[in-house]
Amino acid sequence: MLWLNRLTLLGVLFCTAFSIGCAGGDLSERPASASASGVSSSTRFVSSDSSQNEPAAETEKRRLVYSGDVHIEVKDFTSLEKDLPATVERLGGFIASYSESRRDRTERGGTWILRIPADQFQEMLTWLDSNYYVVEKSVKSKDVTEEFIDLQARLSNKRKTELRLAEHLAKSASNLTEILQMEKEIERVREEIERVEGRLNYLRDQSELSTITLRAESRAAFVAAKSPSFLGEIGMVFYSSWWTIGQVVYGFIVTVVALLPFAVVLSAIGYLVYFFTGQSPTRIFKRWRERQKNPISPETTSIHSQ
Repeated sequence: MLWLNRLTLLGVLFCTAFSIGCAGGDLSERPASASASGVSSSTRFVSSDSSQNEPAAETEKRRLVYSGDVHIEVKDFTSLEKDLPATVERLGGFIASYSESRRDRTERGGTWILRIPADQFQEMLTWLDSNYYVVEKSVKSKDVTEEFIDLQARLSNKRKTELRLAEHLAKSASNLTEILQMEKEIERVREEIERVEGRLNYLRDQSELSTITLRAESRAAFVAAKSPSFLGEIGMVFYSSWWTIGQVVYGFIVTVVALLPFAVVLSAIGYLVYFFTGQSPTRIFKRWRERQKNPISPETTSIHSQ
């Protein structure tokens, strides 16, 4: 029995030592696993930060809208019509519109609306300066970065709102009234999304393609007038004298024709006066003037009456 008790005691001690050794092994492995988990978590944290910073960098891209107005004079308008489209195409742009005007056979004018990539805007202006006489030029730029970022944020929020409304309509809407209200709200949000998307597309187009309004005119070459000869000057003076006489005669005829209606009216009035009084208007006027010069007093009138 004694040897059995001793054997039992040794078994208990062996089990105790084995359990302590296993515990020690677990403790020694825990820091390694903890450090590994810390590395993985930090790795996930860094990758998360980098993934969030990349869209921000794209959003913060500066967007400038360039526009220019150029007025040039050309000697050969036909040459400009050939060279301008080729240059615009070489720079990666296109001609949005074109209109032409003519004053006579020698003078022509045209207006082009050019859409040029923003990075080739200055190159196009340089080409115009180096090949043609620039009468007037103005350049403008507008920074739309802040508006673009604000519109992107609004668009993101509107899309999230639309998604939540769609999920609520699919899960929670129970009666017809609630369904109609939710559909109306979704339609309103969709209209706002389309409006914001349209503005974003417009700003993106304006910032990526600059606009140049080009006005061109062709001028005929100036030819100095030759001084006339002696006989030529005499001929010019003679012609000028006859022209002056003709103008005087013309003015006299025009005056007579203008006064003719008044003469007809006055003649008709004189005839009527003579018909009713038996006296001409001239005689009646003379007698009236005499009475005005020698008025008859009341005493004289009474004496004559006695």
